[in-house]
Amino acid sequence: MASNKPGVSLGVKRSYNDDIPSRSFNTEWIEKFLCIEGKKFRPTCLICNSVIAVPKKFNVQRHYNNHNDIIEKYPEGSVKRTKYIKKKTNSLLIQQSIFTKQSNEKKDMVLTSYENAFLPAKRGKPYSDSEIIKKSFDIFAKNANDSKFLRT
Repeated sequence: MASNKPGVSLGVKRSYNDDIPSRSFNTEWIEKFLCIEGKKFRPTCLICNSVIAVPKKFNVQRHYNNHNDIIEKYPEGSVKRTKYIKKKTNSLLIQQSIFTKQSNEKKDMVLTSYENAFLPAKRGKPYSDSEIIKKSFDIFAKNANDSKFLRT
């Protein structure tokens, strides 16, 4: 029985390979198109910090060509361009690390509050009991990784 859909042939199975070299980040793009390999192995533009969805040379080049002012200001192969790449790469990495650090701090605060709420419930005593308060400070110091709060 023949298929009514155009472009579909019977018996021919197409295989898609994710390891295609044209769909992976190429280190030449750093100098040529001012982009670095960001999260999830996608190219990130150093000029506007946007992520290019499909890591193919044509897509990266098309995005780069939209920034004519930078192309004229920092010509390819110049010392100014390498300094610009270093500066923008460092600022992007610092920005990304700040968000990661804050995310981890929030997780620690939530963990601490859960442990402190569980403590009086486990012992069946009110929170005004001095032993529970001392224990909750120990939990806080442990999760905050701060040695000046720890009691020995």
